[in-house]
Amino acid sequence: MTSVTTQNWYPACPICDGKSLSNLYVVDGFNIANCPQCTLVFVRERMTEETLQPYYDNPDQDVVYDDPGNAANLEYFYNRLKQVISKSVERGKILDVGCNQGQFLDLLGDHWERYGNELSPHAAQMAKQKYGNHIFQGTLANFPLTGERFDVITMMDVLDHSPDPIQELKRVNQLLKPNGLVAIKVHNISCLWAQVVKDRFYAIIPPFHLWYFNRATLTRTLARSGFKVKSVMFIGNVLQLKTIPYRLSRGKTNNLYHSLFKLLEKTPLGRIPIYKNLHDLITIIAIKESEVE
Repeated sequence: MTSVTTQNWYPACPICDGKSLSNLYVVDGFNIANCPQCTLVFVRERMTEETLQPYYDNPDQDVVYDDPGNAANLEYFYNRLKQVISKSVERGKILDVGCNQGQFLDLLGDHWERYGNELSPHAAQMAKQKYGNHIFQGTLANFPLTGERFDVITMMDVLDHSPDPIQELKRVNQLLKPNGLVAIKVHNISCLWAQVVKDRFYAIIPPFHLWYFNRATLTRTLARSGFKVKSVMFIGNVLQLKTIPYRLSRGKTNNLYHSLFKLLEKTPLGRIPIYKNLHDLITIIAIKESEVE
């Protein structure tokens, strides 16, 4: 894998340009920094598509997310988000960035003109079986804009992976109609759970997650990209019981949490659905306020 040195560190906060950065933790060899000025928490090493590629070439399968038995649990959040969007936009042209196999698009109904963008060739191919050339496999920067722009763009668990969230949102801005809607879900680094467990917060998994937002920093990032926040929500989710120790293991296979996961994985108990809302997920709806270059 490509090595990252201090020469590639951000010299200032990428969101507010604050210079007084502090290093909070070192996790899996990556420095997790904090900006006291705006409270952004992020991986201080400056990553690019090229330096990230080796990590994504052979990622470990997310066995709980991809479990067919988890589909109904994922739909809980998707249906809640669908309801929120429908209060502002009932129909139109929608793009789901990071659409996976098209699960969210499937729930929207035929009154939406549905498009998806997905990095994974395998997932994109599955989505294409349903939506044909409305699915683009590749980065959002290369997403082709043809015809009318979009009424709505959704980004669920996407922005925290992006090498440059401001540029990513500026591209979203370019793809949206005037007053178009963007819906974003990311992990909330300011939730009580994250404050208590600190570097053991399950979402701190560099270099897959590079940015750790809260309400203030995500609002600021959107403002710099031509958006005005309309609403902020903490929508809970439903997950299988075995997912809890799996997430707490943070991708490691040599700890107690992973051993507990393996035990639960073999029993019906592990498939019991559990509702969770610890404000660890933040969902923001924002309106395109101005055009950006």
